[in-house]
Amino acid sequence: MLCVSWLVYSQDTIDDVFLNKQLKTANSANSQLKTLNNIVLTETNVLDSTAIKFLENKIDFALKHQDYNSALLYVNKCIKYYTFNHVNNVKAYQIAEDFQSKINKCTNKEQITKFYINYAEAATYLQKFNKSLTILNENIKRFNTEKDSSLYEYGYTYLVAGENSAKLEDIVNGAKYFNKAITLFQHQKDTISYLWSLNGLSRLFGTNGLYNEAEKVREKIFKLEPLISTKDVVVMAHITAAIDASTQKNKKDKEIFHAKKAIAQVNTVNSESKNIIKVLSYACAVYIYARHNDLKTSDEHLIVLKKLMRSYKNNSFLNTYYCLALGTNLYTHKKYEEAKQQILPVYNTVKKAKEAANVLEFEKLLAKTYEGLGNHKNALQHFKNYTHLKDSLQQRTTRKRFDYVQSLFDVEKKDFEIAKQKKNIELLSTENKLKTQWILFGGLSLVSVFTILYLLMSKKYENRKQKIQKEFSRNLLLGQEAERTRIARELHDGVGQQLSLIKTKAQNIAHTQLTHLTDDVLEEVRSISRGLYPPLLNELGLTSSLNQLIYDLDNDTDIFFTVEIDNIDNHLNKNDHVHLYRFMQESLNNIIKHAEANSVNISIKENENLIFIQIRDNGKGFDLNKIKISKSLGLKTLSERILILKGNFLIESKPSEGTILKATIPCIT
Repeated sequence: MLCVSWLVYSQDTIDDVFLNKQLKTANSANSQLKTLNNIVLTETNVLDSTAIKFLENKIDFALKHQDYNSALLYVNKCIKYYTFNHVNNVKAYQIAEDFQSKINKCTNKEQITKFYINYAEAATYLQKFNKSLTILNENIKRFNTEKDSSLYEYGYTYLVAGENSAKLEDIVNGAKYFNKAITLFQHQKDTISYLWSLNGLSRLFGTNGLYNEAEKVREKIFKLEPLISTKDVVVMAHITAAIDASTQKNKKDKEIFHAKKAIAQVNTVNSESKNIIKVLSYACAVYIYARHNDLKTSDEHLIVLKKLMRSYKNNSFLNTYYCLALGTNLYTHKKYEEAKQQILPVYNTVKKAKEAANVLEFEKLLAKTYEGLGNHKNALQHFKNYTHLKDSLQQRTTRKRFDYVQSLFDVEKKDFEIAKQKKNIELLSTENKLKTQWILFGGLSLVSVFTILYLLMSKKYENRKQKIQKEFSRNLLLGQEAERTRIARELHDGVGQQLSLIKTKAQNIAHTQLTHLTDDVLEEVRSISRGLYPPLLNELGLTSSLNQLIYDLDNDTDIFFTVEIDNIDNHLNKNDHVHLYRFMQESLNNIIKHAEANSVNISIKENENLIFIQIRDNGKGFDLNKIKISKSLGLKTLSERILILKGNFLIESKPSEGTILKATIPCIT
């Protein structure tokens, strides 16, 4: 993880010749190990590759003499070297794996803690994120037993766990880990680590579409920038901000601003992670500038990036971002064959890592590259992969955002319960101290005061919870509609146009099979686009679209529909048409799926600046006492859509007597 930040002071480089010379003066194995330990533990000593190899061989020497703490010290030094300096993550991970079975024989708590962290980081750089979390949680168990929050490694373990959770798209646990790290580093007054934790949290929010929250967290980093000497965390915050901006519409200025800031400050980074941060900074810049056709600037940064990557050929983590940047640059240069050769070897690695955002970018880039090569079949396949994954990713991030907000409610509820328990304990303690003659009077008074406070706090909590839930639900629906509209437009204007072009080319070369395949995919894309946003709303208006919706359902089902609909096109804002359309669409789909009805009566009337809607079916109905709107996602969505329109929603139903949905919506004045 790009989180360790330490300044490099005056240092002495140590090689194997020096180590051999020092150990020759030692008379026994114990004195040799003691001498070697002193050299390794001296912070100003930097071991070169020959010294690390020498140290690696001494691991078995220490184990042979049952000096497990010395062996652990050498293991940690070697893992850290291969992870950050020489960057051979396979080697680092293998050293940790080999030593894992001996860790229980070690007694040096500080080195044991470092081992778990080094082991986890080696796993992370090999994209073994679940394995890394397992290792880190083992370390957290140890910390929770010792309960020493002053240790730097305690906060750092939570920080790395947050990073791994983010890679696994686990926003709920990721946020918990990051916030715990933030709290610990604040307690320790460790500003740099505190900022790294904020950066991880902002990246987690951004990846899951919570862009406003991500920006608020990053602002804390930029605000503290003048107070810190090393800029690695600031550079990483700018990279994260640039990537977040690239996933949103009309954010070109922000993309380029943050990419420029990262490059401008990256040479001031002076930590052991500086070369890794440089790779990420230049990869980001190459990608951003190539995206916006500024090939001159992209090429200049690519020259530097290629030099940096010579030391990181075996690093799958960095290679992912390098190949995405290089592939984008080559594609923009119209060097399609070279782009394909760069992308394909990494493509399968990225898919195995299951980082959806990266897979999405590679699918999109491959689709465009194959299109440039005239390989329409592969272009089609990757276009399908891209659109399917993008839709799936949108649904997942929406669900995860909901889970995150729900987790905030749960935490607040838990805190409230704890506060209530404390009040009960304080109340009992106070009652025991009262004199006998005041027990009744004092007890009743305290109970009354506590009851009032409890009721007030409960009411305040419930009101706040309902307000946040309503606001979140409203924003979620509005966000979904906006995203549906955007994806529908992209499918129509982007993918649809590309498919039409492929179809034309296929017809020109009389490729019948490809023409039929294109027709099928084009119809599938159009069907998805229509489902995401009904085009009739813009073409015919709300009233005609509703009539067409009911007409289609009447033709496609055995249900008999009777309809009375006034022309309401001018009685609602145009932006609100889609919400009323969705309300009708979801209500009727619910009847078809669940009601077992054979007739439905629909009435939409306008009178005295109000729109009255009634949908009555003769289906099986249900017991309203058993099914509450707040617990049913379908009914809750209907209710939220009417609330967006500032209306009222009512359900009447009894078992075997059908259901009536009623809504009243104010007209625009």
